[in-house]
Amino acid sequence: MSQRITFSNSNNTTVGIFKKFCRIKDISLSSGISFVMDATAPLLEKIISHHNDANEIEKIISQAYLLPTKTPIRSVPVRSQEEYYLAIWNTHIRYTIDSLDHNRYKHNLSNRRIGNNEKKSIRESQGKIIEKYNAKKGIFIYIDRRISYAYKLSAGHSNLIMIKETSYDGVFFDFSKMIIVPILDLITLGTDEAVSRKNGNVKIQCICWIPVYYINNKALIIPIVHEDDASALTKNGEKIIIVEPFKDEIDM
Repeated sequence: MSQRITFSNSNNTTVGIFKKFCRIKDISLSSGISFVMDATAPLLEKIISHHNDANEIEKIISQAYLLPTKTPIRSVPVRSQEEYYLAIWNTHIRYTIDSLDHNRYKHNLSNRRIGNNEKKSIRESQGKIIEKYNAKKGIFIYIDRRISYAYKLSAGHSNLIMIKETSYDGVFFDFSKMIIVPILDLITLGTDEAVSRKNGNVKIQCICWIPVYYINNKALIIPIVHEDDASALTKNGEKIIIVEPFKDEIDM
């Protein structure tokens, strides 16, 4: 007896591959998905079996001998995806020249958040800089920020990372989903778990994440996605992205 399963997939690349496969086989999309599920089910069953066995053996050994688990070391050095795309970031995406600045902006809020007037002034002043270099975007990052509530002013040192391209060789650097995470979380939890914790367990579909800036014991990281999976709205976005690392605030 067949069982009806309904699901969706936001990864356009994966869906496109399935459609090509179905056209070659001259079958419907649902039949193609069913074929792949039937073909991979025995492999998944073996994975589950071996996974459970391995966990049980590891548990017995740990309890009996109190042996710490060790992360396997790669015997042959292999360039990871993160290393590859970080190299792309440094050579094809960002300018090698950053713009350091020290400005004062109006601050009318009763807290430390960056208000709309401050954002507007920042985008106006930094927008002139990226126009000068013909950059597509700029990431404005506060290195130090102080508030004077008496004079209603915000002032501090900042750095502007200028972006010359947002995509390269079929991949897109998704600036709209950049986040700030503690470096300790990246070390102890790994990137996927650190991102999941930061985003409230919301899964972000991407090839990988790379760090693009470090400050205040935190890292600004950006996801890399297939260019076909990025929407037009995502590809456009704001030209000046404002980052306040001391309050984990990012305004796109």
